[in-house]
Parts: sequence; C-alpha cells; structure tokens
Amino acid sequence: MKQLLINLQIKSLILCLFLALLVSCNSSTNSLTLIPEDTNVITVVDVYSLYKKGNLKDIEELDFFKVFQREVRNEDKKVARFIEDIKEDPALSGLDLAKDMFMFYIDDASDEKYFCLALDVKDEEKFTEFIEDILDKGGVSFDLEKEKLYKYIIVKGEVAFAWDDKKMIMLGAQNRSSRENLDIAIESLFEIKENRQITSNKEFMSFYNGKKDVNFWMSTNVFKSQYEFKKIERELGFDIEDNIITAQVDFQDDKINLLTKVLPNDDLKKYVEKDDMFSNSFNKTIINYLPEKSYANASLAINPEAYYNMISEEMDTDKMEREFEKKMGFELKELFSSLKGSMVVDLSGFEEYEYEDFYYGKKTKTVPVMSLVFDLNSDKYLKKIIDEIPERKIEARNDYYEVEIDGDSSLFIAFNDEVCLLTNDKKSIKAFKDGGVSSKVVNNSDKRANLSDGGYYAYFNMNYDDYPKEVKKMFKDMQNDQEEKVFDIWTKFAKGMEVKMIDRYTLEFNLETQNKQKNSLQVLLESIDESFEQYSSY
Repeated sequence: MKQLLINLQIKSLILCLFLALLVSCNSSTNSLTLIPEDTNVITVVDVYSLYKKGNLKDIEELDFFKVFQREVRNEDKKVARFIEDIKEDPALSGLDLAKDMFMFYIDDASDEKYFCLALDVKDEEKFTEFIEDILDKGGVSFDLEKEKLYKYIIVKGEVAFAWDDKKMIMLGAQNRSSRENLDIAIESLFEIKENRQITSNKEFMSFYNGKKDVNFWMSTNVFKSQYEFKKIERELGFDIEDNIITAQVDFQDDKINLLTKVLPNDDLKKYVEKDDMFSNSFNKTIINYLPEKSYANASLAINPEAYYNMISEEMDTDKMEREFEKKMGFELKELFSSLKGSMVVDLSGFEEYEYEDFYYGKKTKTVPVMSLVFDLNSDKYLKKIIDEIPERKIEARNDYYEVEIDGDSSLFIAFNDEVCLLTNDKKSIKAFKDGGVSSKVVNNSDKRANLSDGGYYAYFNMNYDDYPKEVKKMFKDMQNDQEEKVFDIWTKFAKGMEVKMIDRYTLEFNLETQNKQKNSLQVLLESIDESFEQYSSY
C-alpha cells in the first residue's frame, strides 16, 4: 500500500509539473547546466509550442485526462484539490514558465544509472513549498536536506528532487544499487564545471538551436558496455563509438513531420561513402509508363555497380554467383551493369476478377493492380532471363510477354533497350510501345516525382474516400462494430504517409492529416481521445 501511495504521489507531482508548464514559452534555459557534456541520451520538449499547437488550454475537455484526474481524486482527494489549484494558478509551482523541459539518462557506473527530468525554477521559495505540499498532502514522509548550493528530498530512497534558485531536477534510480548513490549523483550534477556541461558540446548545441517540438539526441556510446556493441564492431571492422542519432518531431498544420539524422564518426563516414551507391539521379521519365492514379508507390535511385560491389564485399556471394552464372550463362555483375538504377513500384488500383473455385464454382476476388518499372543500359541480359522461363508459363504477344502466375492471373512484361515494365495492368502494358500511359514527363505534382537525387522515396495514400467500394467492403468485413468506429476515427485523421531520403544521413517522415483548419497535434489528441472514448464505452 505504501508503494502504491508513493507511485501515486510521483504521478501526481509529474502531472502538476506538466500543468504548470502548459503556460510556458520559449527562451534560453538554466537547466541545461545540469546535463553533463558526455550525456548519451537527451530529449528536449518545447512545452509551450505543444501547448499552443495542441490547444492544451482545453485539455480538461479530453476524456482520457478526465479519467486520470478521477483516478487521482479516488486515491487522494487532498492531492486532487492541490492539482486543481495548480491548474488555476501554475505560478504556484515556482517553476520558470518560459523554458524547455529536458529528459536525459545518466550511466556513469553500474550503481550510477538514473533517468532525469530537468526544469527551470523562477521562485525557489514557491517551488520548495510546492514540493513539500504535494508530499505532505499525499502522506509521504520526507526530509528536506539543505546543502550550500542546493536543496534536495529523497523519497523512500527511490526518487530524488533537487533544486536551487534557477533550476530543478528529478532523478529516478534505474536499479537498486543506484538508489544508494542518489545524493552523490545530485551533488555531481549541481557542481559540474562549465566546460563539462552539455552547453560545451558544439554538436548538441547546434542540434538544440534548431529544435522542433520534441527532440531526441542519442550517442551510440550508450551501448558501449553491451556485448553486442563490441560484436558489431568486430564484424564491421571499425569503431562505432561517437556516432550521433537525432530525431525531431514538428507538428505542422497539415502534417506531423519527423526528421532523423545520423552524425557519423570518421570511420562510419568512410564506410558509407566508400561505394557511392546513391550517386545516380532519379530518372523521372519511367513514371510515364505507370497509370496516372497511384495509391502507394516506392521509388529508388542507386548506382547498381556500386551496390553490387558493396554486397560482394559485405557478403559471401561466390557460391551464389557461380550458380547464377552456370544457370544463366552470364555473370551476376553483368546483370547489374545492364541496369541504370532508377526504379518505381506502384499500386495503381484494384480489380475484381472471376476464378473457378474447386468447391464453390465461380467466385470473384479483389486484387491490387501493381507495376514495377526500371530503366536499363541494355536489354541483352533481360532477354536471356526471359528465355529461361518455361514455354508453358510464358506467351509472346505482339509487343509484350504474358507470364502465368498461379493459373488464374498473369504478369505482363514489356521492355526495350532503355526501360522495362512488369505489371498486371493491361492498359499500361499495351501503352508501353507508345512511350507509356503519358506521352510527356510526369509533372512535379505527382508524388512519384518527389525523388530527384539518389536515394529512396515512398508514399501511401491513406485518404479512405479515394478507395473503391470493393476495398471499403473488404475492410468492413474484417472489423467488428467497435473496430469499425475506431477505424472511422483514424481514416478521418490521416490523409497520407510519406518517407523520403534527404541525403545519406537524413531521413524525413511525414504523416499528412485531413483537417487543415487545426494543427496536427490538436487533431491527433482529439482522435486519440475519441478512440479512448469508444473503447471505454465497451
């Protein structure tokens, strides 16, 4: 029971901190000075930006928040009333309501592992009273310790709160042995010399100065003590320490944007750039061979020979290559050399067709209309591959080949010395000889044209209204009433999903939203709340 009360107080305290922060705004912060320069995992939250974008002044109207409040109230009415006071006047917390929130992980030794949360303090006296009040009202015994530079409270040896007149930190011990050193950890954090603070880390500060709503920073050094880390280093043959991985979430008005980056060390950079795999630009003309409508697509532009060299060096391919050459009569390397490197896989529609079922006779099923198109340097080796298909499985038409797949469906193949198309769409295959469905290069409004340099791009249309009735019926048949209602909520939320390689070290992800009148965070919270309400009603 005591453990339950402690957990409740910690939960309530975090809620109070969160409510207080909901009126914050952005500026430089003192709590950064609590973070050591070599910290390997840091999360930065721009609370005020989230407050504005999510319209969190109305958070009390959300059902899941009401449930949380009710849970606290049922457990301890004094704490609940205190939370109400903080909602009415966040300044009672004593926090500086103009700064970012930092969460980070400390791993200095097996008995010094802590999860930390740091905030700025505006009024030390009020913050001291805030901490003492919530613990008092929760019936948790504690001792306020006063050091020369800071004050601190350790709750039952598990969680610590420490602060001075500018900043505060909450530490949670990861393991039992770390609990014994909470006071030592607090002392070391409040006494970090300026040149050992995270503010001295130029790479981090550059990342922080370009921050978005939610920001994540991680060094591969966090895994140094694990066996798998050294195993990977041995297999790769180079040092993988000091590589930085970052992720930033930006809630925009029409989409949720996630940008991830790798800041490589010299060894990783040399390894990645050794084979210039992404040196080829994307050949947009191949899109002309695809239907204009697209529900989902993935584009790729690589240097095929560089890719071949990479897999040859990284994998034992000798046996596979010998078997390939024996069967096909030419080397695998020659096949790669015949490819230019641009490719698109596309889902352009859905078709119903009849087939003969052994037990039920004639039936219909919905199949996706798929296409794969890629450019060529030469069709010499492609012709040899076609020749290897058994005659009973392939039939030559006027301008293309028809290959039997499963007895009920066919794959069509058409090619010349510049491009090859594989599809189950008859309209596209018949238009191949005339340069494709479109006679001109596709314009940039086509999602499939978003890749210009080397790399990859993918898009998935999530606008449910765009899909044919056969697909909607298929989804409906798979769902019960509750699932159908929740599915309807999320189809109203999402419009599309996009993944794009910006450069060798940068990847962008976008989740497009239907409602452009509200920020994506507000729409997301409302959708989560509506889903929560649906599940709660059952």
